[in-house]
Amino acid sequence: MKIKIALVALMGLFILFLTGCYTVYQDSFFGMQILSSKDIDAFSRVVRDSAGKIDYTYKQGRADPRIHCWGGYAGLNIVTLKIINASKKPVQLNYFADEYQLWTADGTTYTLEISTDITKYPNVLNPGSQTTVYLKGFNGKLDDIKFIVAGVDYGNVAILLRRIEIES
Repeated sequence: MKIKIALVALMGLFILFLTGCYTVYQDSFFGMQILSSKDIDAFSRVVRDSAGKIDYTYKQGRADPRIHCWGGYAGLNIVTLKIINASKKPVQLNYFADEYQLWTADGTTYTLEISTDITKYPNVLNPGSQTTVYLKGFNGKLDDIKFIVAGVDYGNVAILLRRIEIES
């Protein structure tokens, strides 16, 4: 009986691992829309406290948290972004026009390629909805990533994601 319970528990942990639920803090990045793609100081800091709460700093009028994004990178050349539209306007998405870039601490820029199946990449992100985008093109370490920028809506929406710092 104990062996069966142990096997069921082990299988449960394996399933959680496969589905990405193996950790509460799998997201390493958080970001929001910046109103000018060159204004990376508009959104400057993201911190997770010991209770798991996220706090961030941005400049009103220069960044908008209604369009925001969570990001993760676990190696294996895959960056995962979950884009959330909490604004009142739809955001246009286009598999061929949207651009995703990653900057490393040493200043190197990587243009990421969308690896989400084209049939699953939405054309629009309606108010109150979200989508997950899978990207490839970076095969470094998580610690090397400085920030990620998503350019969607035919260049009209730039989302800047910063590393989530752990509060000490």
